[in-house]
Amino acid sequence: LKGAHAYVQLFQYGAFEKQAAIAHRSFSKCDTVMMDFNKTGRYAIIQAANDVDKSGTSYYGQTLLYFIPTGGESNQIIINKNGPVYAVDWNPAKDEFIVLYGFMPCRATLFNTKCDPIHEFGDGHYNEIL
Repeated sequence: LKGAHAYVQLFQYGAFEKQAAIAHRSFSKCDTVMMDFNKTGRYAIIQAANDVDKSGTSYYGQTLLYFIPTGGESNQIIINKNGPVYAVDWNPAKDEFIVLYGFMPCRATLFNTKCDPIHEFGDGHYNEIL
């Protein structure tokens, strides 16, 4: 149901019983959820989005980002600029990820697996990570 409470659970392939979840996260007032795993499958970035921002502060709705390791505590990824999330992608060689976010010109930030920003690329007119 749109706007209803959502729940994401990660399972090891083949063990799909509810008690076998290796990681989980719940979200309130969420219309869509997208997951992006790193190359090894040990970490996932969850994008939980509302199509409409009921507070009226944004035409674009709202997207919250969460970091979920398999077998650990999930964390919300704190972004420091208001606006939409345009793209999230993992570094193919390291356990770090980049997020493009905020009203244009948007901001590009590289994060580690503790969800700490490790490099700010600055603001620019980006909407895709290549």
